[in-house]
Amino acid sequence: MSKFSELLNDYADKKRVNIADMASYCHTDRTSIYRFRRGTRTPEDPFLVSSMAEYMQLTLAEKSKLMEAYEISTVGEENYWRRKAVRQFIESFDGFKNGTGHISPEYVEVKIPEEVKEKFSNGSDAHPLNSSSELYQIINEAVAAEVFSDLGGKHIDLIMNPLQKKAMETIASFGRVDKNMKVRHLVAMTSVLSSIPEESHFNMDILQAVLPMCTCGFNYEPYYYYRDQVVSDPFPISCGMILTTNRAILFDEEMTTGVSFESRTMADFFRSKFEKIVNACPMMVQKTTNLFDFLGQVSEMKLHVNGQTDAIQYMLQLCVLTHMTGQQQMEHLVLPEGVDPQSIGQKMAAYEGNKKEFWAKNKCTFIGSINGIRRFLATGKIDEISDDMYTPLTLEERIAIMRINMEPNPLAPIKLLKQDMSSPERGLNIYTTNNVCFIEFREPAEKLNYLAVHEPSIIHAFTDFFTSLSDDEFYPESENREIIKSLIDEVRRNAQ
Repeated sequence: MSKFSELLNDYADKKRVNIADMASYCHTDRTSIYRFRRGTRTPEDPFLVSSMAEYMQLTLAEKSKLMEAYEISTVGEENYWRRKAVRQFIESFDGFKNGTGHISPEYVEVKIPEEVKEKFSNGSDAHPLNSSSELYQIINEAVAAEVFSDLGGKHIDLIMNPLQKKAMETIASFGRVDKNMKVRHLVAMTSVLSSIPEESHFNMDILQAVLPMCTCGFNYEPYYYYRDQVVSDPFPISCGMILTTNRAILFDEEMTTGVSFESRTMADFFRSKFEKIVNACPMMVQKTTNLFDFLGQVSEMKLHVNGQTDAIQYMLQLCVLTHMTGQQQMEHLVLPEGVDPQSIGQKMAAYEGNKKEFWAKNKCTFIGSINGIRRFLATGKIDEISDDMYTPLTLEERIAIMRINMEPNPLAPIKLLKQDMSSPERGLNIYTTNNVCFIEFREPAEKLNYLAVHEPSIIHAFTDFFTSLSDDEFYPESENREIIKSLIDEVRRNAQ
């Protein structure tokens, strides 16, 4: 039996449902109701499920559970939880706050390798940490020493579950103090959704949890491996670790106990082990805050694969940057000191050529919203660029750009959401195909962050989510022109 049929039976028994009366109320037949309850058939229409819930007089919570069970049975459990995780990521998006959710690991004691024990006997200075408070105090001291001490090398290496929110916040808090510090982070991820608890998608939780580190200021490089694909943990210790220039801190996965080696010899020993592992691991996300570096990154990438692939560009205000003329780009883009305008022009041209080549071979769909377009027309805020990298476009220039989006483009159709999934003010843009994903978002200082996501399951999660959105979530494409025209008329009236 499916989860839907099990729950339907529970509610029907609890409410003492008469099958014939339910079938009549729902405008179906008794045979169908029996089949729904036995799990040999699933309703084709969610409105039928809603009618059954109404007949049984379910509470809002009970109806919600029944509708969720129905959707799980319809799309599959893995697809359901993955899509829900992506929707929650977008709807609750805040790039500089740690994500929520926790996967409770089995308790793992700190295991010290035999070769390390030999170094103990040679006089290494080690201190046991018997509580979480002791551990967090030592972590704070170690990171502070790396940032402020002349003896620090401005370099930290981590092996730690990013869902350990307090530890991540402690380290991230130093990011705005010294932007020259480099942090490499080795993260264990999972390649099999069935290996994690229901109602979660561990890898999406990991992405949400590392975002604060990506925005806190220092050079952050997260690398990953799949724990379920290795015979044993690739590091010679079954615990987490923080390495600074002069200290190695080891701790259990729940961060309740640990040991601190206050010795550069020990730090170097563990770093040599860390180097071998991290050099063999792919990078999870790659960050830049420079638009022109980002354009170069995109232009150099092969954004299409053999055969046709769909691409989705989630941009609530729709495309602005590439609809600006070359003259407008030169007039309004603020180039960093020392940057050659000619090289920027070449990068913009390469980016435009890459986009047109992709459109010619594949299909790209733009997802926007009324509020996103309204915000651009009214304020001139461009979500694709940091505020300090351009001067405002005139109202007439904004309108001209948005008129381009009014014209039908069969190679790059536009879909307008009936309801925003994320706040337009956050400037969240997501570009995804089946082999690449870029995420752009603002932090409080209005600096745009560009993230290239490399981990395949996260790329797939975004692509699958956007391509699975139903037509009911969008206005008919035939109405796009009138919707955009009405927004232009609205901003003209307000400007008078």
